[in-house]
Amino acid sequence: MPTEITQDQAAKLYLSQLQSESAKLGPNGRIIKRYFARDPNTGIESFLSIVDLITQVQNRTAIGMNKAIEYTQQLKNGKGEPLYIIV
Repeated sequence: MPTEITQDQAAKLYLSQLQSESAKLGPNGRIIKRYFARDPNTGIESFLSIVDLITQVQNRTAIGMNKAIEYTQQLKNGKGEPLYIIV
């Protein structure tokens, strides 16, 4: 049964993942590695470095929250069922 979490908890979960990933990268890797992001308000698409994405999630911007929710919804257990439901 999926655990119910808030959007803020989803952001914290994603932020933790991003920070863990960032710690594994060297300084150049933090700039070179890019994430595709779309602003849900404007529809503008862009690529963000992991540092920029962390900032977006920390500031709870529309882009950061959108990526955090996407990430959380993709997490599945061994049976392919969602781990979390965002309420």
